[in-house]
Amino acid sequence: MASTQQQIVGQSSVLFKFEIPSYDDYGGAGRVYRAGKELIGSAIDKFNGTNNTGPTTPFAGLLGPSSKAPRLIPISSAPIDIKSDFAWTSSKADAARAEMPYVYLTEKVVDRSSRLQNLMYSTVSLLQSPLGIVTGAAIGAGAGASLARSVGGTGGVAQFTGKVVGGVAGAAATNFFSEKTLPGEIYNNNLRAFSGLYSTTPTNFVYKLPFVKTTGNISKGISQSWNDDSSSIGDSLENISSDIAGVGGSSSGEGIVNTVTNTIGFGGDLAKALDGINKVGSEINKNVFAAAYTESAKTFAYGSNVPSFTISFYLFNNLTWADTVKNWYAIFGLQYQNLPNRLNRLILTPSVIYEATVPGYFYSMYTFIKNLDVSFIGSNLMIDMPILQVNNSDDSVRNASTNQAATTNSTFKVIVPEVYKIDITFESLVPESQNLLYEALAQTRNNGSVPQTANAAAAAAPGGVGQFGSAGVGLTPGIRAGTFASTPGGF
Repeated sequence: MASTQQQIVGQSSVLFKFEIPSYDDYGGAGRVYRAGKELIGSAIDKFNGTNNTGPTTPFAGLLGPSSKAPRLIPISSAPIDIKSDFAWTSSKADAARAEMPYVYLTEKVVDRSSRLQNLMYSTVSLLQSPLGIVTGAAIGAGAGASLARSVGGTGGVAQFTGKVVGGVAGAAATNFFSEKTLPGEIYNNNLRAFSGLYSTTPTNFVYKLPFVKTTGNISKGISQSWNDDSSSIGDSLENISSDIAGVGGSSSGEGIVNTVTNTIGFGGDLAKALDGINKVGSEINKNVFAAAYTESAKTFAYGSNVPSFTISFYLFNNLTWADTVKNWYAIFGLQYQNLPNRLNRLILTPSVIYEATVPGYFYSMYTFIKNLDVSFIGSNLMIDMPILQVNNSDDSVRNASTNQAATTNSTFKVIVPEVYKIDITFESLVPESQNLLYEALAQTRNNGSVPQTANAAAAAAPGGVGQFGSAGVGLTPGIRAGTFASTPGGF
């Protein structure tokens, strides 16, 4: 059993508390009432900007009795800074660590079906384009004309009015839709195209991990491909034409819908005819002439270059009790959050994703931990770990102004080794592009870094020290270490 002094020190190192849900088996009407109260509580939290517990998924209770596991609530809004504050190296949290690269992670939960989000994302992407405005007007005009007929507007004036009103409404609707109408975070400038690709809610867990690897190397590679185009432009235009006519709701092919579909349809027929001529020419070349071949342009295979990297580091539990507590919390938190949570028999929430930054090396607003391996090194002990719990948790009754309920102190028995060895592989959910690599360099997002010009004057000073060598004998003479007096070392 840990001593009283250990408990006090341990609680000062506690990184999060467990929010224990209520498992009362309400009837159908009770679950409807409870879900409504949770929804109101969630709305109040969002309005006050106090939601630090992650998404509540209040409607999950409507589909059956709850079986969800407790949520983790961070004690502090500050990052869990393993790079600077944890016992992963013998160097203290000073200049020797300050220049070390790091991985900055902002944790999020996907709170909406990816299929539904994809539909909305694709719709907004289309409607933001000039073609989308024209198509929206065409669809609106067709729908307006159909509506005029269905309510008895057989006269030409009624149908014409329906076309005009519908066309204007369709065009206006396309102007209304933008990234701001999509659930999820909004990105600006060179990252704008990624806004709303996933609908996420922050969990308010933020990590700063050392960017090191104990064995092997960290590398940066690019892999890409160009493939033969498998479909003809004629077929594509024909499909577009039929889709516009169908969605427009104009069975007689009138008005703007008729104009757009006929124009695209004519283009499709012409393109298919040219496709046929090219095919005939290619067959003649292959069957009549010896060793004849006609070149064809290939299509760039976007999506084949998905960046990933692996880091490895140790956490030492044989130094102080405070280190032992912090290490266990950091390890458990990463493991726990990267597992799905079964809410009931029908639905679950997926594991978390991250906005990840390695300044100058990697950036992706949608990253997941592909592999997390924790090895126990040395002897193992069973110890009592101090735990904070929020009992009788309910979004509808918690204090929305602080988002905190009364906590209780407890202990859990856990196994702790002398040393943890952690291996983490990160993989982006979006392919590498110039947009993301530039962001890694420019760091316009909040990634906990210091201004890149902070040491510019010292780095430019003559006689600077290479970061991996002593004065005058720098192994990397092109890289200055303005904050170091002589030998940085210490790892």
